[in-house]
Amino acid sequence: MPQNPPITAITVSHLKKVYGDVKAVEDVSFEVNEGEIFGLLGPNGAGKTTTVECITGLRRSDGGAISVLGLDPQVDGDALHPVVGVQLQFSTFPDKLKVSEILDMYQSFYPNPANPEELAQGLGFDEKLGSYYKTLSGGQKQRLSVALALIGQPKIAVLDEMTTGLDPPGCTHLNFKLDKKWLAAYHPKLSRLGGAAMENEVLPTIERHFSDLTDPRIDRTKLHKLMDILVIAICAVIAGADNWEDIEEFGNARIEWFQTFLELPNGIPSHDTFTRVFARLDPEQFQACFLRWMAAVSKTLGGQVIAIDGKVLRRSHDKGIDKAAIDMVSAWATANRLVLGQVKVDEKSNEITAIPHLLEVLEVSGCIVSIDAMGCQTDIAEKIIEREADYVLALKENQGHLYEDVAHLFADLEASQYKAYKFDYEKTVNKDHGRIEIRECWTISDPEVLRYLRGFANWKKLLTVSRIRSQRWLGEEKSCEDRYHIASIVGAKRVLGSVRSHWGIENELHWTLDLAFDEGGQRPPDHCRVRKDHGPENFALLRHIALNLLKQERTCKRGIKGKRLLAAWKQDYLLKVLSGFAQMEN
Repeated sequence: MPQNPPITAITVSHLKKVYGDVKAVEDVSFEVNEGEIFGLLGPNGAGKTTTVECITGLRRSDGGAISVLGLDPQVDGDALHPVVGVQLQFSTFPDKLKVSEILDMYQSFYPNPANPEELAQGLGFDEKLGSYYKTLSGGQKQRLSVALALIGQPKIAVLDEMTTGLDPPGCTHLNFKLDKKWLAAYHPKLSRLGGAAMENEVLPTIERHFSDLTDPRIDRTKLHKLMDILVIAICAVIAGADNWEDIEEFGNARIEWFQTFLELPNGIPSHDTFTRVFARLDPEQFQACFLRWMAAVSKTLGGQVIAIDGKVLRRSHDKGIDKAAIDMVSAWATANRLVLGQVKVDEKSNEITAIPHLLEVLEVSGCIVSIDAMGCQTDIAEKIIEREADYVLALKENQGHLYEDVAHLFADLEASQYKAYKFDYEKTVNKDHGRIEIRECWTISDPEVLRYLRGFANWKKLLTVSRIRSQRWLGEEKSCEDRYHIASIVGAKRVLGSVRSHWGIENELHWTLDLAFDEGGQRPPDHCRVRKDHGPENFALLRHIALNLLKQERTCKRGIKGKRLLAAWKQDYLLKVLSGFAQMEN
């Protein structure tokens, strides 16, 4: 049976560091895998210490790339420092500090430190805990320095010239204590770096927000933990899984990694288990847990546009039982590029009834909610205002008299050469790939004019009507279209900006789900057979979780599909994506 590829903890690629005319480090590349003890060898002046300092973020490089646990030391220093222990080539402390006081001080820097007494005993200087620093020999100071690098129980320990000042017996003793087996026994997290990141950072966040899920299985059939099933599914969907069979295969391919932080009492669940669990899992509960997670990051949403729109999951139909494809209404934070929530449209209804339910559970206070013409309803406008938000609603013929009156209003304005009414105006011009797009927006916010619109009194806080004219040139071809909106905000610039932001739900959410996650059904019909009971709705939420995390990871410049491939190929990148669970709340 082929072995899983090793998990890379440190990657150094073509590292360079220059001091004036001196090239201290020139084109150094190497990788350190999880569980390895890796040594840098070379004569004095070879650049070993400089390399170590660049890896740990203590010194900026002049070229090349470094990745430590999926983080860039030059950019992600705040996140890296708590999980990397460093023993410098030279360090010192005030003479009158006792060894125990130094250890206690360093212990206070970390959330889950090692026991100082046990660490000192393991490194052979426990008898010096009550001694002043100035009384220590060179070898004892070196042992203390190593202890300070390990006291935070780091995921990676970087030790520079760790045997300096030690006599031969001392070197043998220290090397023995730093043997891989000792590290695994005393600091087990150092021997499973990927598992530690999941166990300490990602898993607690998932458990905090999804622990209220009710397991739909009866006790005698619970061969696998519900949290194990959920975590494997999330990881697999991020890494390219589009159905339950894919999820099982991914779990088996990464079973050694999953075993480092999940219980897995009976190994990786089968695809039938994933199918049954997610088919029966209460989608409203699952959605509530997702909303709780989004609420934890929603403190940064104030003022931006929340676009709401519906989408049909084409592969969710089942002709055998005459089941139609389900329609989901989703909310998209356009600036943060996050899916905030979703609601399934009842089979006997339409999006009009689903939108108020979604608004009821979302935290939209201070935001601008944009909806297409389907959502241009007086009840929906009132619900948005009730939720302390503003609205920009597309206006089409479905609104009858109101649409006619607004269209005639702007026709009169144009016929009068823009002298009939007071208005505001904004224009944008965009050029891209040989295409020119001009968008012009006129808004009328005069209450003396608006009050003559038929049905005006039925709309809560209706302050503005607008016309947006979009003109597009592609070579010799030209197109022109007018769109009308009603809004509870004023200003042509704000209205035009909100409408343009709304299109992000089509381009960045629906289009991405169709192409990168095959939600649109481009592949063969038997590729994504997620059709049973609540399975389609719950799998859609797994996609939204994955998309949110992939969107927030911005060091990789590839598209979502490329990021999914990279997460499947490189464990450290998958960890970097998953770390968004915790980082998005900070």
